[in-house]
Amino acid sequence: YRLMRFCRRNAGGVAAGLLVTISLLAGVVAVFWQTRRELASPHPHAVDAGPFVVFAFGVVLVGLGLAVYLTRPSRGKFLGALAGGAIWAGSAMGIAWLEASRGWWRSQMAEIPEPLVVFAEPIWRSPYPWIVLGVALTAVMFPVSWIQRRYGWSWAAIFLVAFSVERITRERFIFTTILPAIEFEPGWGPFLVEAAIFMAGGLAGLLAMVVISRRSEGWKK
Repeated sequence: YRLMRFCRRNAGGVAAGLLVTISLLAGVVAVFWQTRRELASPHPHAVDAGPFVVFAFGVVLVGLGLAVYLTRPSRGKFLGALAGGAIWAGSAMGIAWLEASRGWWRSQMAEIPEPLVVFAEPIWRSPYPWIVLGVALTAVMFPVSWIQRRYGWSWAAIFLVAFSVERITRERFIFTTILPAIEFEPGWGPFLVEAAIFMAGGLAGLLAMVVISRRSEGWKK
């Protein structure tokens, strides 16, 4: 009911948002398509993922702007979300280093050990993809915080578990099927470890957001 009422009151804004969403989705398809073609080239070479990272940065900025518009957070809550997103993205970065150090993935191109690079640096070592992920997870912190306030920490933890499993599954599907660049170690062990680390990072980020937001409200009083 609230969604329908919002759409009726903001019909122009909703229509513009739908057009922007369609444009962004078309851009995502185009970037994935081009990257996939380069990976499938008959002459194997490391693919520069820089254009993909730049486009993804624009997409997640739009997502963050939408999250801020819908939630209208206070300054303290916004700063808390930034801190929480950074912590969460840091856990994902730790997962990438763990995967590389433990040999939990390998290139699908035997001649190219690092199939995706950003400015000639392996994509998992470059800071830019993690900045993009941090912005995306900052946007996710707002609905997670809402769940925590409305339904408690238990439901927030359940959401984080589900989101972590979905994220690890999506990552594997993208980089093995949509962008056939790497192969992941089979078995449940690596998958569960990565999901647990990512979930713990999200929980730590949510805790940081709550603490920063409450302290900011306390300073105002």
